[in-house]
Amino acid sequence: MEGRGTMNQGTIKRQVLVEGNKIAFEAGEQVEIESTQPNPQNPIYKYIIYSNRLQKRFQLSDDDVELIHDQQSQQSYPPEVPPTQPFPQNPVQQVVTQQPVYRPPSRLGVDPLSLTP
Repeated sequence: MEGRGTMNQGTIKRQVLVEGNKIAFEAGEQVEIESTQPNPQNPIYKYIIYSNRLQKRFQLSDDDVELIHDQQSQQSYPPEVPPTQPFPQNPVQQVVTQQPVYRPPSRLGVDPLSLTP
């Protein structure tokens, strides 16, 4: 049994109608699974999920909600680093191009680099 401190994410698989025709959840809706507690009368209803629409908690089954597995717990740390691969035999070489150099005009009106001694 999961406690309240270990909420999981889930995706609603289909529209869930309660109390007649009231929509509690829409298909594709992302929800927080507050806890997992099988219902004593009908154990397939085990996910306790809060409906923001109706401001109530409901017990849903595996037919109603699909768990989103925690990606971080399945990945090695740090997650943004891909698995190591061998270095290529021919490393990539950088091509450096020379940028033009800006020379401000001389106050004398003469380019000092164009003067010959």
